[in-house]
Amino acid sequence: MVIASGETLPADLVRTWREIFPQVVLLNIYGSTEVTADVTCYHTAGLSESQKNVPIGKPVFNTEIFILDRFYNPVPRGSAGEIFVAGLCLAQGYYNKKEITEQSFISNALLPAKRLYKTGDRGRFLNDGNIEYLGRKDFQLKIRGNRVEPQEIESAIKTIPQIKKAVVWAEGNMDQSRLIVFYTVCEPVSVMIIRKALRLLLPDYMIPSLFMELDFFPETPGGKTDKSALLKMISTQDYKTEEFQEPAGEAEISLAAVWKHILQIEKINALSNFFDLGGQSLMVIKIMSEMEKLFGRRPAFRDFINQNLRQIAAQYEKKDSRQAG
Repeated sequence: MVIASGETLPADLVRTWREIFPQVVLLNIYGSTEVTADVTCYHTAGLSESQKNVPIGKPVFNTEIFILDRFYNPVPRGSAGEIFVAGLCLAQGYYNKKEITEQSFISNALLPAKRLYKTGDRGRFLNDGNIEYLGRKDFQLKIRGNRVEPQEIESAIKTIPQIKKAVVWAEGNMDQSRLIVFYTVCEPVSVMIIRKALRLLLPDYMIPSLFMELDFFPETPGGKTDKSALLKMISTQDYKTEEFQEPAGEAEISLAAVWKHILQIEKINALSNFFDLGGQSLMVIKIMSEMEKLFGRRPAFRDFINQNLRQIAAQYEKKDSRQAG
């Protein structure tokens, strides 16, 4: 038997383990010093081929796990929240650190008989009762006034069959931040397909603005993903991207000028989708107004979702030509 703990266990590593050591049990466990080491356990033999994340399992004997929101209310099954632990495993507190102890070990009005440890980790209950770990609460980002958990977006992206690995991060500060996803693939897949898949799983503000396909992920000497190296790739553009084409023709150039102004960017790829460039739903209203002034008609919202700049411009040129005839 082999036990994995302390770091997130990658699903592809579990599958490789199965191939090499099919007879050896591999357990994924979760816990911390404050709860006397480990409080959940997952037998990885239960991991399906379609699962992209390895659950941390179910509570061990004499332990209870609660997933609560910021008001300490239980969240619905499948929804993300903070992981709280109750049971005989809880420590009395931090030695000579009363304030930190009171912040971390709490009582809940909804669970008056329970003393809870506030882990600072995020997770959610899956339909089978296992818990999926969603990263540290400290790593939450704020996008357009909304709190965003990168690992929740990563989990959604990894449900796309062609995606092998994904890491989400943010560039900028507070409401000016944009979400970026770095990813590798096992089969070719377009950004449009990825974006359409994510729109079925995530709210608009959680859809990344920039999709960066890599051949491989840079790693630190310790074997972890080097996020600082990833962020440097943004400025050096050391990643795969779709072919860049300058806007051409009166309609494309006029439309590109509007997009540049609204998006506050210097260059527009005629093959890019508005949302791929960092556009947001509220910006579409401004774009629609400007396009009505340019072309004499207000576009449909679906144009921004399904088409790139060149396709939208061509559509308006065709309409103008038919009217002129």
